[in-house]
Amino acid sequence: LVHADVKFVTTKASVDGAGGGIDGTGSVRPMLEAGQRYIALAAPLRTRNGTLTVLVRRPLAEVMATYRSVRSALLMIAGIALGGAIAIALLVGQSAARPVEALSAAVRRIEDGRYDEPVPVRGASEFVHLAQSFNGMQIGLRDREERIGYQATHDALTGLYNRAGIRARLAELLELGSSVTILLFDLHRFRDINASLE
Repeated sequence: LVHADVKFVTTKASVDGAGGGIDGTGSVRPMLEAGQRYIALAAPLRTRNGTLTVLVRRPLAEVMATYRSVRSALLMIAGIALGGAIAIALLVGQSAARPVEALSAAVRRIEDGRYDEPVPVRGASEFVHLAQSFNGMQIGLRDREERIGYQATHDALTGLYNRAGIRARLAELLELGSSVTILLFDLHRFRDINASLE
């Protein structure tokens, strides 16, 4: 019993006829017969009456069907993996961008002179450390600015308003429409008194 895809042909027929150019050397080659493409293996078979060529062939579509299904599965797996990688990259990018946006908003607040709102401390440990350092810097800037403002408007020895502080306070009161009374004390030898307090 011979399979439908197995043919016994003479050596001459294997070259000129059904073999379609199969050379009988045992190599696997594509062939075309009656408009259909095949994968074929031809091998010589010695008999008492001469040499026959055993031609084993299968339609190329059948042979490639298995590989096409594997290729489709691999393409599907690659597509799912690529989609997952893109989704993870977007999530990681957004989670990394949020703390940076919070720091950027805090920088703009500090630029405007507002030191009251700290940066939220959340996210990865690096961002938590950065937010804590930023909040410490913000507190230091606020304290330094308050100290500089106080020193600019107050006398270091007495703690009372100096000339610049009195002018600023009078301007505030006059803007509010408040009535203002100014008392002037003329102290003799104030420099000596001031020196004794040091």
